[in-house]
Amino acid sequence: IYNVKVIFEDESLKTYRYNGRIQQLSLEQVLNALALTSPVRFVIDESSVILRENPETRSRYQTQQP
Repeated sequence: IYNVKVIFEDESLKTYRYNGRIQQLSLEQVLNALALTSPVRFVIDESSVILRENPETRSRYQTQQP
């Protein structure tokens, strides 16, 4: 939908799972929702999104074990 490359700076972020519908939301709105529900920080850089772990909120969330 957004035609961006997603770069994970922290491999642990790949263990988080989300579901839901995205209807008429901007990329920034979607990323802000992720940041509210998981320990994620993001940077939008041209056609890439860089996801980083947010150490300030990390302790509030648990990852799923594979």
